[in-house]
Amino acid sequence: MSIFEGGIHKYLEAYPNGGQYEGKLFVFDKRRLVQPPQCDVVGKCEVCGVQYDHYTDKTRCCTCRALALICPDCVQKLTPRGETNADDQTVEKKKSPKPGNLNYVCKLCAPAEETLPAEQPPSDKFEKFLAIFRGPMCAGKSTLFNKLRQSTDERLKGVVFVDHVAIKGMFRHLGDKARRESGKRWAARIADESVKSKEVRGIFIEEMSEECLREHMAQAPEEHGYRVTVFQWHIDIKLAHKRNIQRRAARGMAPRSWEEMVANQKHWEAENNALRAQLDREKEGRNGNGRRVVWVDGGEGDALEVVMKTLTE
Repeated sequence: MSIFEGGIHKYLEAYPNGGQYEGKLFVFDKRRLVQPPQCDVVGKCEVCGVQYDHYTDKTRCCTCRALALICPDCVQKLTPRGETNADDQTVEKKKSPKPGNLNYVCKLCAPAEETLPAEQPPSDKFEKFLAIFRGPMCAGKSTLFNKLRQSTDERLKGVVFVDHVAIKGMFRHLGDKARRESGKRWAARIADESVKSKEVRGIFIEEMSEECLREHMAQAPEEHGYRVTVFQWHIDIKLAHKRNIQRRAARGMAPRSWEEMVANQKHWEAENNALRAQLDREKEGRNGNGRRVVWVDGGEGDALEVVMKTLTE
C-alpha cells in the first residue's frame, strides 16, 4: 500500500497512464473510482472469476462488511429471495438496500464459517442461554448472581451479566418513573446487543420479568439461537427475615420491618401462583424449544448446582 500527498486524483494528473497502478482505483467518495484514459480490466469477480473491476458499496461480505468485486450476474444470484421480480431482475427500491445484503461470505471469513461445529455441544458446555433471576427479597438470587459474575469457571466465558437494579440506579436523579423506564430500556438494549454479538454466548439478567424484557427488546432471543430460562426463587419467610437482619446489620443499616418482608412475600406468592397457572395453560402448546421456568429453593439445596445443571441440560 502506498500513500501519496495530494491524493490519487493529483497522482493521476501527474501520471496520466496510471504510474504504478493498473486498472481502476476505488475511492471513498461519490466518484467511487478514478482511472487513466486507457484502462484494462485487471480484476476478477470473486464468485465466478469473470473479468470485472467495478466496486460498489452494495457488494460486501455479509460477515465482515468488506467490499467485494462481484459481477452483476452473481449479484442477482446472491440477492435474497423477495428482492427480485418475476423476470429475475433486481427490483429497484425507493431506498437503497443495506450494504452487505448479499448472501456472500469472503474468503477470509469463509474458513471461520466452515469450522463452526455442526453437532450439539458436549453436555458439560452451555448452549446459548438467556437466564432470568426472579424472586423475593433475601432469597439468595443476588448472592448467586454475584458469585457467578466473579467466577472463573470456563463455562462462563463469553457470558454477560445484566444487573437491572444497578442499571436503574444509574438514573436515580431522573425521578422514580423515569428511573424505572430508563432501567428497562437500557437493560433490554444490552440484551439486544448481546444476542447479536458473536462473542457472547450467554446472558444472566437479575430482577426483570420475562414479559417486561421481551416487551422492551427489539430482538427475539430464539432467532439468535438462545434458549430463555426463568429461575424463580422462593424462600421461607422466617429465613428471609433472618437474612434481612444479618445483611442489613453487616452494612450498618436498620433491618426491614417484619411487615415489609411479609408484604414482599405475599407479592411473590401471588406472582408465582399466576406464573404456574400460565404455564399450565401454555403446556400443551410448548414444543420444548422455548422458555423454561425452574423453581429454586433459596433456603435448602444448592441454588448454584440447580442453575448450572439446568443450563447444561
